[in-house]
Amino acid sequence: MHRSIRRPLRLALFTFACAVASFAAAAQDSPESLDESLQRCLAASGPTVVITASCSAAIDSNRLTPKGLAAALVVRASAFSDSDRPDLGLPDADRALAIDPSLLLAHSVRADLRAKLRDYKTAIEDLDAVLTQVPDDTRTLRRRATFRDWLGNHQGAIDDFNTSLQIAPDASAYVGRAIAYKESGDSDRAMQDVAKALELSPDDPTVFYERAQLRFKSGDFAGAATDFATAADDQKSDGYVAIWAYLAAVRSGAPDAAKALAARADRLEPKDWPGQIIELYLGRREPDAVKPPSGGHIPWMTDGYRCEADFYLGEYYLLKGDAAAARPLLEAAANSKIAEFIEPGNARDELARLNR
Repeated sequence: MHRSIRRPLRLALFTFACAVASFAAAAQDSPESLDESLQRCLAASGPTVVITASCSAAIDSNRLTPKGLAAALVVRASAFSDSDRPDLGLPDADRALAIDPSLLLAHSVRADLRAKLRDYKTAIEDLDAVLTQVPDDTRTLRRRATFRDWLGNHQGAIDDFNTSLQIAPDASAYVGRAIAYKESGDSDRAMQDVAKALELSPDDPTVFYERAQLRFKSGDFAGAATDFATAADDQKSDGYVAIWAYLAAVRSGAPDAAKALAARADRLEPKDWPGQIIELYLGRREPDAVKPPSGGHIPWMTDGYRCEADFYLGEYYLLKGDAAAARPLLEAAANSKIAEFIEPGNARDELARLNR
């Protein structure tokens, strides 16, 4: 399960909305404000193909001033950042910055594109450029913190979250810092931050999910089951949260875990992945029929899905009482280099429990 961001983090969508609002306002006093193709680009919404087509018409018209061209390029680049082809957006962001090197939205969008391609070091450089001009931009601080955490710089991530929280208390910043503390081995501080996040946002399913992960890690399966259930019953929940609610419920001895998983699966948008895992746990699919998807044009996601499959298959065998079958799968997940996913750390926790 990708930490981002399946939490929450729809970086590209937020950036896209900001880009449209900012450029639409700026265009009002520009000569190209009368150009209908630019207006369609700025106002475009819906699937990536619709947005990119609208902006391509404006970009290829040769009627835009440099300012208008940069605007259309950034909006098109932002649309690609929310697709499975972020590589197609990079030339647009580069071209926009060549036109106007001070264009902060172009840096922000390029950071999203680079992050989806797992180029966190240069993504951080783009966020640095934004923060040089706007040092109190808490959203950018939180994004940089997340990228630092994925690179293994947990203290750098904690420092960024500290700065963000000094500017403005925010539940997502506390949750992010809790994750960084957990990754650095400080579960006590992580739990304290989750408690602070709940004070600020007592109904946020994301916070309950993170507290559940901490409780599961500590072996408090009953507490984890309660928190996962709260998160899983939220209308915006997904299949991964339903799976974790099931795992915690079974480990805590709940008799109706499978029934609850089936009920949650019925209301979820049908998806092949992680739907295959749900089918496995419900006895509707055999282990050898679990086939993780490909990441397509984002190759590292293929490794991430494989890691997920190894972990959840390992959990399946653990619940069946077959530690011998579970161990190699958990070891494969634990050895994965996919820091953006939660499964490697959870696999290491399970192996530690097995070795006690």
